Amino acid sequence: MNPLYQIDSIDSAILSYLAEDGKMPYTEMAKKITVSHGTIHQRVKKMEKMGIIQKTSVVIDYNKLGYKLTCYLGVLVNSGLNIDKVCQELKNIPQITVANITSGKFNITCKIRALDADHAKHIIQNIHSIDGVIRTETTVSFEEFINSKDQLIQEIAR
Repeated sequence: MNPLYQIDSIDSAILSYLAEDGKMPYTEMAKKITVSHGTIHQRVKKMEKMGIIQKTSVVIDYNKLGYKLTCYLGVLVNSGLNIDKVCQELKNIPQITVANITSGKFNITCKIRALDADHAKHIIQNIHSIDGVIRTETTVSFEEFINSKDQLIQEIAR
């Protein structure tokens, strides 16, 4: 399979540094990659224009904000109902930090951040009250051991 845009080692390095620290100054990145500041700027702008770089973001440690429980929730939706309506309702629940429409056992999979088990129970009960949700299945995460934004970039650049 051919990608739409073939990245080289410079693009790969840029993407890796941005994934690690989206606020890294181009001058610092240029020194590390041993290219000019202008090269970094041009490459980033090109990758933004192509949609490869969609945005830079801050990584929030929810544990330090008191949200110490992470759950993954599979949501089964009534097949006669438009799944988009359920998705719109899920967008209104701020503790859902990631949601995907999926295949398999569930139509939707959500990542939920909660203060504790009681808080998670309340969030899940809210999800159950959404019209069209038939059932859910919860998996509690004990520890996140991979959260790499640049692991795949390293593979693509090979």
